Amino acid sequence: MKNLISSIYGSIMSCRTKAYTYGLLPSYSYAVPIVSIGNIQMGGTGKTPFVIWLCQRAIQKGKIPLILSRGHKGKAEHGSFFLSFEQNKAFASTELGDECLLYYKYLSKGGIALGKNRQWNLEQYYSVACPDFVVLEDGFQHQRLKRDLDLVLLDASAPLSSLYPFPRGMLRGNFSEIERAHGVILTKTKELSQVKKKYLYSQFSCPVMEADFEITAFHSLASRGEGEKKQIKVSYPSRWIAICGIGNPRYFVTSLQDYLVKNGGELVDSHFYPDHYSYTAEDISKLEAMAQEQSCGLIMTEKDAVKWRGISVFPQVFWANFEMSFAPDQEEILLSLLHEVDLFL
Repeated sequence: MKNLISSIYGSIMSCRTKAYTYGLLPSYSYAVPIVSIGNIQMGGTGKTPFVIWLCQRAIQKGKIPLILSRGHKGKAEHGSFFLSFEQNKAFASTELGDECLLYYKYLSKGGIALGKNRQWNLEQYYSVACPDFVVLEDGFQHQRLKRDLDLVLLDASAPLSSLYPFPRGMLRGNFSEIERAHGVILTKTKELSQVKKKYLYSQFSCPVMEADFEITAFHSLASRGEGEKKQIKVSYPSRWIAICGIGNPRYFVTSLQDYLVKNGGELVDSHFYPDHYSYTAEDISKLEAMAQEQSCGLIMTEKDAVKWRGISVFPQVFWANFEMSFAPDQEEILLSLLHEVDLFL
């Protein structure tokens, strides 16, 4: 039954793409360059840190970005809202969503337009933001807006058996949909075998790049603002419980284990939740009590941590800082693609 539903779902998404391709469904273009950053998998590809990386690099070069985002799991998702990154105001994840809260934290110029109708938001807020380019966040399936550059992130750590439409696999359409992309970025490539790498490369006719994410530090949830980066010290717990509500928890745990081995620590337990999970006060209280009983610290992703702020009272709660890096010479491939749409980064 799963295979049948998967086939039907994949066919519907393919028909939808053809409807946009042949003009049966309308799509709109704008004078400003639009870069779509999306995925075909159901989360867990590293899209959020990549958007931050790209926009930070653009800002350093004097470019002003406007991010168009749905604002998933935030109140703004069901309306329309513009937020300048130059504001100095505190927001909760329930207002913006976890991803958009991170964009607001890490980006200093430009802004973000939140809401499901991204085409309307672009028209509404373009004159307010005056951007040099637009980032269509999670935009691969949002074909109502034409894009100058279509980048797709693919989690290379996911098993090949998952590369089928949901529910047989974890794709938001047929794998062949990636043919629309101008560039594919394979992420989480640390353990990518040569056999799997060769197979994945053979599936794409566009440029392919590789990027990975590595934990570089733990941050205390008790700190404020940008957060105080702290490496594990003797005074920190040596035993840890991982908390994770993201698309690919397995990769987080593997990265965490590698980091703890290098820095002197032990992962004793893991608790997984659905992607974008909204933690309740009861959830947090139970997890903190469990950690205290086992003399453990709690470690999570930053997307999880933004939903704990203001609720957590346990002092041994931390989040792991990930840094993104490209394989040698791979960044230059990406920069050349951006150059082709007049983004000289």
